[in-house]
Amino acid sequence: VIIAGTDGDASTATSSGKGGNSLNGGIGGAAVPSTGGRGRNGVYPGGGGSGAFVNNNTIHEGGNGADGKLVFTITYIDAPTASSQTRCIGSKISDLAGVTSNTISGATIKWYDQASGGTELPAATILSTKTYYVSQTWRAPEGDKDVESDRTAVVVTVTPTPGSISGAAVVCTGTNSTTLTLSGNIGTVQWQSSTNGTDYTNIPNATHLSYPFTNLTTTTHYRAVVTSGSCGTVNTAPATIIVKQPGSWIGAVNTDWNNAGNWCGSMPTSTTNVTIPSEPGNQPFIGNADVSVRSLTIAPGARLEINSNKNLNVFGNWFNNGTFIANAGTVSFKGATQLIGGTNVTTFNDVSIEGGGSKIISKNIEVNGSVSFTSGYITSNNSSTLIFNAGSRIAKDANDASFAKVLVIKYGTTDFEFPVGGSINGVNRYRPIAVSNLKNTSATDYFKAQHIAENPLAAFEYFAAGNSLLIFKDESTQTLTDISNLEFWNLSRSNTTSIADVTMDFSIYPTTIEKSQFLRMAHYDVNEFSWENAPSAAGSRSCDFVKKKLTVTNVNNFSPFTSAEIKLAALPVTLSSFTAKPTPDNKVSLNWVTSSEIVNKGFRIERQAGNENGKFEQIGFVASKAVGGNSQTALYYNFIDASPRSGSTLFYRLAQEDLNRKLTYSEVRVVKLNGQSVTMVFPNPSTGAVNISRTADGKKVNIQVIDMSGRMVQQFTNITDSNLKLNISKPGVYNIKITYPETSEQSVQRIVIEN
Repeated sequence: VIIAGTDGDASTATSSGKGGNSLNGGIGGAAVPSTGGRGRNGVYPGGGGSGAFVNNNTIHEGGNGADGKLVFTITYIDAPTASSQTRCIGSKISDLAGVTSNTISGATIKWYDQASGGTELPAATILSTKTYYVSQTWRAPEGDKDVESDRTAVVVTVTPTPGSISGAAVVCTGTNSTTLTLSGNIGTVQWQSSTNGTDYTNIPNATHLSYPFTNLTTTTHYRAVVTSGSCGTVNTAPATIIVKQPGSWIGAVNTDWNNAGNWCGSMPTSTTNVTIPSEPGNQPFIGNADVSVRSLTIAPGARLEINSNKNLNVFGNWFNNGTFIANAGTVSFKGATQLIGGTNVTTFNDVSIEGGGSKIISKNIEVNGSVSFTSGYITSNNSSTLIFNAGSRIAKDANDASFAKVLVIKYGTTDFEFPVGGSINGVNRYRPIAVSNLKNTSATDYFKAQHIAENPLAAFEYFAAGNSLLIFKDESTQTLTDISNLEFWNLSRSNTTSIADVTMDFSIYPTTIEKSQFLRMAHYDVNEFSWENAPSAAGSRSCDFVKKKLTVTNVNNFSPFTSAEIKLAALPVTLSSFTAKPTPDNKVSLNWVTSSEIVNKGFRIERQAGNENGKFEQIGFVASKAVGGNSQTALYYNFIDASPRSGSTLFYRLAQEDLNRKLTYSEVRVVKLNGQSVTMVFPNPSTGAVNISRTADGKKVNIQVIDMSGRMVQQFTNITDSNLKLNISKPGVYNIKITYPETSEQSVQRIVIEN
């Protein structure tokens, strides 16, 4: 492009005109006066000459101007051309060199994977079957800017291309059929199969784009080997036909558990081992009826949901490796021995423990609703925990046939009786401990408890200088003198400021503790290595002789608890006898005899009725007949309870008060006013000495001691005494059968005799 030169400036009287500026110089400016000469034309690449000027009639001619320049702008160059390409698998962008034409010498070729925008692909980019785009970029020899052309589309085919297989499915074993289809491949096809996903073999005559199969009995993996001449072979990603056994969910119709079309085989029953896999898009929902299974496995990624008020009965094992949504439904464990676990914690709503045996948990289980204990024991093989979340409860109380032998945690602020127990001398015993009247506790705080059927002396001995010592903290008149050798409870709290009333069961007497009126709740002080009365903040102690419960209020220090006996001083009064009998006019006559008295003020008469929550109340006082409270001769006393509670089981005791106001309690006597007899057998367990205390109604009674083989080892007939002492020498478990021949009343109480 030639740019025309411009004329130079006119010269003045004293200076030359400026030359024109172009490839061919322009004409110099005219001289002043007009007789001045013109500048000569410039010669390429020189600029135009400058005009002359006149001074004293002398012409001064200018020299040549500067070199002229070619000035032009390039705004467009043509795109390169290229045809479609075929390359072997593994080829790179660099392998496309030389496929373009119509390129400018010295231009740079650039490849892209989109028609506009994006970035240039590196030369090492592996090719795939798709459309690429190519351009060229060029800069003029003396230019200062690159110019890039438009992009040309180039279809690249990589061979062989594996393509993809459709038709993978979940089918039931035996009768099944479907077709696998290969698409998007380039090259010839050979189908292969494998049962382990690793070792594949060719399927004879399977060289088409589709492959049908029928009647598979095991899960099978399929792939296609695609071949293209010298470019070799490539394998497709495998397609798996998952073959399920009877009892497997396939969700072929919908999410309804009770639709037979959703199952392999028939609908599950209590004998069917059920598996919920993750593959079906329709995951099961128990919505319109109760259902039963033998064992249930929820696979990783799978989900099972139960509708509110529906029941899932499980007779075998439970393995939750996925998700279980309980809503307000119930899961009932009804098998003899069952494993409850999996990789995930299961949160239940309501749980029912039935069927006997052990329910062995290998993963923590949580309860949002309730637990009903009927028969069977919750145990663990790895210290897993039964967790009651805030608001949950016990719907049916635990018992000797059904309780938890694991650590139990209870969240929240409500009263709770921990359904724990253990095997004591080979016999399963329900041994609850409870917290109530909670203070300084929130919904996120918890108490946890576990019953340990071991001798606490062995667990909490204090060793000093190589000697094993049992230490009791000195607590004046309430100092403990002995503790249970059978059991203890670990009861603790998450919030160290929480306070609660603690209630402990004493329905079986430890062999070291014989008189319940001296029973105490003992606490082990881990800092001082000593046993003490359960500490409380201005609390109190009470015994319920009907429910066999011992309560200490406002307990503020937790750790091991067990039953214990307080230290007794020399008795101020020796009781020879103490009886309580109903009278014909529905009153109760209490009679007792003392053989000696020391500083005795008298006797408080205390009564507890079966509906009075374990509290004894004073109903009278009988002053000592001894002069000055001292006597060494027999003294006879009587008290009439003129207004007993009819229909109740009544418990009476004497609280002997000395002149220093110290109280000593007698044994308890039992009276039933509705004509029925009441019998207590204690202690239990025993080392051989057994007391039988019954209603003092004068009725004859027959007593039989029967061992576990059914053999009668002792018998007593026509006994009228209200208190009888037996001695059973051989350790074991015995039934004490008590019969009233006049009324045909019978009762049987089991007792354990230890070494």
